[in-house]
Amino acid sequence: MSQDTPLPNISFFISSTYIDMVQHRNAVIGKIQSKAGIINAQEFFGARDSQPLDTCLSEVERSQVFLLFLSPRNGSIDQESGKSFVEREYEKACELGILKLAYIMDEEYEYPIKYVSRGEEAQSLAAFKQRVMTELTVSRFTTPEDLASKVYEDLKRELPARGFAIGAEDERNDTSSVVDTLRRFCLLPKIHNGSRVHLKSTLGETKRASESQCNALSLKRGQAIACDIYADDNAISELLLDSRILLFAEGRAAESLLEVQHHKSVIVEAQTVYGVVRIRTPYYGFEYETGAFDSALSKLAGRRRVITGYEEVKEELLGLYLKAISMP
Repeated sequence: MSQDTPLPNISFFISSTYIDMVQHRNAVIGKIQSKAGIINAQEFFGARDSQPLDTCLSEVERSQVFLLFLSPRNGSIDQESGKSFVEREYEKACELGILKLAYIMDEEYEYPIKYVSRGEEAQSLAAFKQRVMTELTVSRFTTPEDLASKVYEDLKRELPARGFAIGAEDERNDTSSVVDTLRRFCLLPKIHNGSRVHLKSTLGETKRASESQCNALSLKRGQAIACDIYADDNAISELLLDSRILLFAEGRAAESLLEVQHHKSVIVEAQTVYGVVRIRTPYYGFEYETGAFDSALSKLAGRRRVITGYEEVKEELLGLYLKAISMP
């Protein structure tokens, strides 16, 4: 797209509880606003607390993109329907058929316990989350920065598919962002698990993912493969090599990966994955046969080496989980 061509204005509605998610919401708004040359955000609706439901639903109608962030808090309840404001907003977006992107807070994230819904509200929230996961592809998030990064990457992919024109990303800035994301993941893998990255790279020979790898990363055994990944950028490639990061794929993504020729340049869209591999190492002793002779020589001849126990060692496994692959 020409730099002289003005980008279209896009209105976003952010649907979430407020008091517990204000930092996450602000991070997303700040991220999109900082990329004005890529995505031109006209207005953010639903970004205020204590609004009447009718006002919220009216703002959904004026929006073109619906962003849904779900935490362990159910939030305000519509007395007429018994549903939360967030669920009613989601239903309005479904009715309108606008672009919807959904994100659910990872259970491992340290969320303030004082905001956690309990009892019937918790049950209602769980049912709503299950509905959303059935109807949409859902991403998990942790920190405000993690959520903002995932929303931005998803918007770059989904907006053009819906007919919205966006600007071109500066390749140098994009590379810097990937380096920073992977560096944080390598240092704090449990916190930055699930971060999205785009890599221009070549791939090594594919192999069947081992049982221990599948267990560590919750992959389906017999449906997952793995391969080495070599990024075109040296800084990214060093991070992948130093942390022994492999590319994993399962299901249809695995089928797509098998069609790629080895050492041919491709664009990989993936998310970071983290797990722990448990390795059982046997240690040995000797068992002696009893017999009529009790000499030292007979004992030596009658002994055999046996496993007397196991030592379990845990090793961290860092990887990339393939979401999509394309040609540059």
